Amino acid sequence: LYISTSETAQVASVLSKIKDKPVLTVSSIPSFADKGGMVEFIIKSNRVTLRINTTHARNASLVIDGDLLGIAETVS
Repeated sequence: LYISTSETAQVASVLSKIKDKPVLTVSSIPSFADKGGMVEFIIKSNRVTLRINTTHARNASLVIDGDLLGIAETVS
């Protein structure tokens, strides 16, 4: 589920409705991975980087590929 930055005010409500369900959540909302999301896109030095919250993914019974984790910053 991609959550657009236009939905920043509703992100907590959306995430609470799907909490612990097997739904991968992705967004570029600042601090998304810290707020309950799983994959956050960040622009650094004109490059897209990822922050992945492995705890939230695990709680939703999802497994993030090791290769993807190898190129991302992990948050737990």
